[in-house]
Amino acid sequence: MLRTRIIIVLVVATATVTAVVGVLFPPIDLPPPSAIETPEAATPEAVVADAEVGEGGLEPFIQFCSECHGELAVGTDQGPPLVHDLYEPNHHADAAFVRAARRGSAQHHWNFGNMPPVPRVSDGDLFAIIGYVRRLQIAAGIF
Repeated sequence: MLRTRIIIVLVVATATVTAVVGVLFPPIDLPPPSAIETPEAATPEAVVADAEVGEGGLEPFIQFCSECHGELAVGTDQGPPLVHDLYEPNHHADAAFVRAARRGSAQHHWNFGNMPPVPRVSDGDLFAIIGYVRRLQIAAGIF
């Protein structure tokens, strides 16, 4: 009898925690990996040229990110380089970039202070920005 009550309490507690986590951290839809593929021979300059002629990402990156991260995402005195091994996909997946833009990011790798959220960036622009950064990383040989 006591064992049954303990099991019921554990099931109810697990369901409650799961529901709270689901409300606080809703799922994030990310673009398919094919949206960020780039030829192996790409250079950062070629990535920028592709973005300027329609590959996307450069314009929203400049608008929302370049002030701190630089036009080629190599960092400035206000923000870290995103074209860096620390931001490769196995360490900072695309979802980490989405979370940083949506919720901000506490200082953890660099001494630039906390990153504030970027509330005006749309989902479409955010995914284009992530693709642009990933293409720059590929061009730099990071992944």
